[in-house]
Amino acid sequence: MKTLSLSIILFIGLFSFSCTSEYEERLEEGKALVLRLDFLEESKSQLSDELIKDELATISNEISILATLSGNEELFLVQVKKL
Repeated sequence: MKTLSLSIILFIGLFSFSCTSEYEERLEEGKALVLRLDFLEESKSQLSDELIKDELATISNEISILATLSGNEELFLVQVKKL
């Protein structure tokens, strides 16, 4: 019985260390979106204003949604902006 319990605890422990949390996944996605925003800012002269406005609005909305889902919007936004 002890061996089975110890095996289960060990398995759960190893499994939890190998997986990233949902928060970390959202944070990585948010950082990728911030990089896209930076790229758009740099590409303004090469793209149409309407396209840039639409894309900026879409990316900003996605970041806002991720921040809300994170459970701590302020912390999430601070961490996303730190690249």
